[in-house]
Amino acid sequence: MIKRAYKNWLMYVFLSVIILGCLVTLCFSFRPIAAEIFSGVRAEVRDNGLGINTISTITSIAENAYTDNLYGKSYWVEILGAFNKMVGKSIFLDTEDRYTVYKMTNGQETWNYHEYDTTPLADKYRVFAEDMGQRDIPLFFVQAPFKIDKYNNTLPYGIKDEMNPLADNFLSLIAPYDTLDLREVIHDSGLDYKSLFYNTDHHWTPETGLWATNVISERLMSVIGIRLDTTFLSKEYYSFTAYNSFFLGSQGKRAGVIYSGLDDFVLIEPNYDTDYQLEIPSLNISKKGNYSDTILFKENLKQDLYNGDPGRVYTGDNYSLMTIQNLNATNNTKILLVKDSFSKTVIPFLASTCSELHVIDLRTFRGSVSEYAAEKNIDAAVVLYNPSVVVDPYFFEFY
Repeated sequence: MIKRAYKNWLMYVFLSVIILGCLVTLCFSFRPIAAEIFSGVRAEVRDNGLGINTISTITSIAENAYTDNLYGKSYWVEILGAFNKMVGKSIFLDTEDRYTVYKMTNGQETWNYHEYDTTPLADKYRVFAEDMGQRDIPLFFVQAPFKIDKYNNTLPYGIKDEMNPLADNFLSLIAPYDTLDLREVIHDSGLDYKSLFYNTDHHWTPETGLWATNVISERLMSVIGIRLDTTFLSKEYYSFTAYNSFFLGSQGKRAGVIYSGLDDFVLIEPNYDTDYQLEIPSLNISKKGNYSDTILFKENLKQDLYNGDPGRVYTGDNYSLMTIQNLNATNNTKILLVKDSFSKTVIPFLASTCSELHVIDLRTFRGSVSEYAAEKNIDAAVVLYNPSVVVDPYFFEFY
């Protein structure tokens, strides 16, 4: 009875705070909210006219406008997080289902997308694989793990793991082609799954990226037979600088610091001589020098919980094309990596194994990937995607 009364009291307090927040937002942010609604509605009517779905569309536009202009947004996130922590809530619903946050029983936060037909994307990958094969360029698909362990579902009670079945289905559809499933390597190696990921973010840690690079490189050499120098993929060649309680990840930004806590961040830098030439054509960026001066973007190494992303320290943003020439390479091997954001902590280490590393992000890359690979005399290509990517058509626009 006392527990129920306590929860009721919290509910009334929370509702009062929400009402106050609405009034404050309308007082201080009325003009930008109104302007965004007016602009959105005008564009909707112009593009689609008035129809049966107009009302629901306008409602969605208004909700987004209010959310975008919520006065003191980060403070309200913290208030909501504190309330959810007090009542023991483990699911944070989002207007877009894929961004609903689940607090797992191991204490980490995750997303969990719904069922999705991966067949059309698998078809696109198969066309690309056939093209690469005809050009005699070896292609390898690497399945990165999702934060939900395939062999130990730690989602809240009653919640089904949707992500690993998606990955399994996609891999089955491209089975005739070379694949590497890191989820199975993790399971067979008996690694501590939780330690591979941040608590408040969906990405794996830089240490996991270094581990993954070792596995990928060894498989490229043993299966495809290309020459790589894996000397500098051992931890003994790096220093690890820890920034404790340093950042709030993508999921933590939705749940708040009070609820989620903060993640540590590790900066990995080599303690051996390096010399790289990095090019980002879309931004006219050209950097030559050692690892820390070229591959690392240290301007992102700052604590800005709700607006910052320390993960961008590793190779910066998600550029359409980036090339890294290893001027100290002991071979002439050229690798093409088609990436998602998990590759950020693979690129720095994979670059040490070859002469040239070409990195493409299909969300913004325009052109034929296979033609690019042929023009650059690529020796082997890798597509490295985590399971959330096999539901996103942008990542499969190879042409």
